[in-house]
Amino acid sequence: MAQHNHVAATIPRYTRADFTALRFRLNRIPVADILARVYDEDALEAVGIETPAQLEARLDAMRDHLVERVCLSNPYLSASLADARRFNRWPKSAIDYLVRAADQDASQPRPEDPVSAWLRPIVFRALRQEGIQTLAQLHGYISLRGRRWYLPVPRLGAGKARAIEHWLQAHAVTLGPLLVDDTPQTAVVELGADPAGKLVPLEQVQRIVPALDGNSGRNRAPGFCLIAARNDLEAIHAYLYRFRDRDKTARAYQKELERFLLWCVSVRRTALSSVGADDCERYKDFLAQPEPSWIGPKAARSSARWRPFAGALRPESQRYAILVLRGFCMAGRRTLSGREPMAAGF
Repeated sequence: MAQHNHVAATIPRYTRADFTALRFRLNRIPVADILARVYDEDALEAVGIETPAQLEARLDAMRDHLVERVCLSNPYLSASLADARRFNRWPKSAIDYLVRAADQDASQPRPEDPVSAWLRPIVFRALRQEGIQTLAQLHGYISLRGRRWYLPVPRLGAGKARAIEHWLQAHAVTLGPLLVDDTPQTAVVELGADPAGKLVPLEQVQRIVPALDGNSGRNRAPGFCLIAARNDLEAIHAYLYRFRDRDKTARAYQKELERFLLWCVSVRRTALSSVGADDCERYKDFLAQPEPSWIGPKAARSSARWRPFAGALRPESQRYAILVLRGFCMAGRRTLSGREPMAAGF
């Protein structure tokens, strides 16, 4: 079945007569009277209204659109407006607030507008499952995650994603320019070569500078090893390979090991296989409060905005990180370590 990539909802362009008619409608004036008292022939022709039923549908759609906008811009009014709409009883204060919102330019989307006010239900319902409520949140979500931002969103393919991007770009005047982060850092790097400590995911580390690669780490076994890992990077890859049939576990372990490797090389300036008990204690402190340069919003691993942390870890997450590292170190006693100090530190 062909995918339909029409994402924008049809939003009427409200006139001054519509604003007046809405106030009458909320005050329960009969629609036939509103049609006769408010609109002239030219106004009716401009909006394509011929019958009271058509006017009623237009005003109800206008009301619902404005309620959506007001509820997100002022959450304190959400319950009262929802009740007013449910029971069709509109106190003067609610009418005044809603009509003030109507008096604003409703023809252009604004960052605080809910996605449901401008996008079709099939689109905004999927976005809400990802916690995206407003156009500003949608704008930021796309900017951070790049061209493949739509992958975690259920029932939203590439076609609809491109249509949403085009719609946002078409309204850049009020929503701001959409700068999709499409500048992946695909080049592999030599970890430790940059004194500033460049932060990249594990898959982009081609090698570590010889002084810090762990080829002759203090905890490395001098004799026979069960794997052919010549340095710390190869030892990490060999350890993660054990979990190749458990994707979730492999990703969780890789995250903790790459953080520790980056910290050892970039912050501690020591090989992972040379750390001792004091280094391990310092890393525990680091997990509780990472450096600001290590923290950033969630972004694609290929993005230049990628950072190892989204914020300070909760105590249970810190404990989990230590358990993962302890398991790695203990497993490496015959492959990477051969001695106790590194494992004992955790």
